[in-house]
Amino acid sequence: MDKPPVIPSSVVSGSGEKTATRKSLGKEYVQPLLTVLLVALVIRTFVIHAYRIPSGSMEDTLLVGDFLLANRFVYGAPIEIPFTGIVLGRLPAISSPQRGDVVIFASWADTTEDFIKRCVGLPGDTILVRNNVLTVNGTPFSQTLRARFGNDWRVFPSIKYTPTHYLGMSGIMTLDPTNFGPHVVPPGHMFVMGDNRNNSADSRFYGAVPLNRLKARALVIYWSMDTRQRLWKLSEYIRWDRIGRLIR
Repeated sequence: MDKPPVIPSSVVSGSGEKTATRKSLGKEYVQPLLTVLLVALVIRTFVIHAYRIPSGSMEDTLLVGDFLLANRFVYGAPIEIPFTGIVLGRLPAISSPQRGDVVIFASWADTTEDFIKRCVGLPGDTILVRNNVLTVNGTPFSQTLRARFGNDWRVFPSIKYTPTHYLGMSGIMTLDPTNFGPHVVPPGHMFVMGDNRNNSADSRFYGAVPLNRLKARALVIYWSMDTRQRLWKLSEYIRWDRIGRLIR
């Protein structure tokens, strides 16, 4: 009877080495990649998040086509199930929102949609708009901002008082955005408005925003483009002067 062929030990060893090499390469490349992705997910979820400005409600502070980074950590980042808007809890906050902060929050109606506005009122504040002039607790809001940011035009927010663009409907009542209130901000809420006052759907129409819907504070514009311009005219298409601008 013929004896079974003997497989040289070198062949067996070579096969094992190839398998070991493949496993080693997998660990060398896959594990670091997974680690990077995990770190990026943690940063995006709890620290810094990117947003795009889709409308002109915050002009001239923020323009359509601005891309910005926002700090999710400062107000206590919400712990969310990704892409659902479902909040399971929040991390501890470093500070509470202040009057004048440009804030990002979950929509009044749809928690998967985010809005960006300026916080103009805190719990207990009395909000009043008369002839396009906003006052908080009897003080014009522009004075509140100047006290906080100073008069330097490079950092002072550009607040627009444009002619009335529309009258918003709320239930059976017609609301004039140039004359509103007085309204007292309820506990656990903040009152928000767009800097483009008469072209902004905000707390005048939808009510104060619960603080538990607060997501982040806007930090800096990292990219900006004017899509109304021709792409090949880079000097006009890309707003170079806005890149790196702090959001005040």
